Amino acid sequence: MKTDRTRQRAVAGGILFALAAVILAATMIFYFANRTPASANVQGEDDYLYTIMDYEGHVSVIRYGEKEPYEIFDTYTNSLPEIDQQQLREGVRIYSDAQLQKAIEDYTS
Repeated sequence: MKTDRTRQRAVAGGILFALAAVILAATMIFYFANRTPASANVQGEDDYLYTIMDYEGHVSVIRYGEKEPYEIFDTYTNSLPEIDQQQLREGVRIYSDAQLQKAIEDYTS
């Protein structure tokens, strides 16, 4: 009778251990499957879609490959903090439409 209980406990312990291993493996797979490699976050020189920059004293958006602004905002560049003014003089590359919307909000509000 004692050996039956010992055997039942050993089987139950083995099942619990296997279940814990499966849960751990599933958690790790889920975690790593949703991560992007660091190299995927690096933008290429010509992968950008827009440039936000100063154009005649205003915040403007220029599409990749064009010279004239696609959109000019009423926000004067000199009304922004110095760091933003410097970035806009150099041009801020934008890699997606979502990033463009966020940058426009940041520079014009």
